[in-house]
Amino acid sequence: MLGRNLRPAPGRTARSGRSRRRRHTDRPSPTLAPALAIANLAVGLNCADLMVAPAVSEPFGMLYLEAMACGTPPIATATGGPARTITPAGLVSTGWLVAPDDVGRLVDTLVTAIRGQSD
Repeated sequence: MLGRNLRPAPGRTARSGRSRRRRHTDRPSPTLAPALAIANLAVGLNCADLMVAPAVSEPFGMLYLEAMACGTPPIATATGGPARTITPAGLVSTGWLVAPDDVGRLVDTLVTAIRGQSD
């Protein structure tokens, strides 16, 4: 999940909170959304435009339900729980489903979702 206003503290990594070693380059490093405490999950999901978690095997998919409850459309693989809980088309479309291990389709879906978000 990437959000607009979520940034790790300077000098910290998004996942572990440990200091990262300095690189000897001038290239900027990518910034990921930090791990959120359960109490802040709704805030993080409300800040996000999309929630993308293309897990190949997800038996239930609570995170997808939490994203939809916050009004954030998920992109998931058409397996397990997400295939039963996400409605990809119709009047009440709640997100997008892609085939597992189909990277090209995932990219196309991301582009479609981002373009649709900007309309």
